[in-house]
Amino acid sequence: MAFCKACGQDIGDAAFCPKCGAAQGAAAPAVTVGSSDSPTAGIDENVAGLLCYLFHWLSGLIFLLLDKRPFVRFHAAQAIAFNIVAAGLWVALAMFGWLILLLRLSFLGFLIFPIWGLFGVALFATWIFLMYKAYQREKFKLPIIADADHWEMLLDTTHPSGAPSHAAYRFTHAPARSVLVFAATP
Repeated sequence: MAFCKACGQDIGDAAFCPKCGAAQGAAAPAVTVGSSDSPTAGIDENVAGLLCYLFHWLSGLIFLLLDKRPFVRFHAAQAIAFNIVAAGLWVALAMFGWLILLLRLSFLGFLIFPIWGLFGVALFATWIFLMYKAYQREKFKLPIIADADHWEMLLDTTHPSGAPSHAAYRFTHAPARSVLVFAATP
């Protein structure tokens, strides 16, 4: 007959006390599945880079926050930037179409639908191309979007001393030229 070590209740051969819930006997060893720095460390870099683009800005944001590998962070940031620029251009194109309709410029109205179609095909082709380049382990930089000086600053995860730092720290303590480039970029 065994008794609880915490409250003295008769527990029989149970592993836990029915009254207070305290564990009895030797504790089972903790099982470790595997320690890694990142939850996405089990995914190959090229597959993770491709997945950054798969669900547009949402998967890019998830990988940017969770993954610490520079290649994956680059593609995650570029996926977010690409989708923000694409959405902005899509809204501008829609506003242009509505302006044509409101001003009753029927001679330009027939052009807006083919332009929307071509723009959609171009976005889709660029999206597929970026996923292909990421899968091929290439850091393909989109012109204008990923060609700014502040990319390296935002994606850098180390302080000049070698200690880990946050992007906000790097932004506030960056050289004036980088801050001006960042502020001047739309």
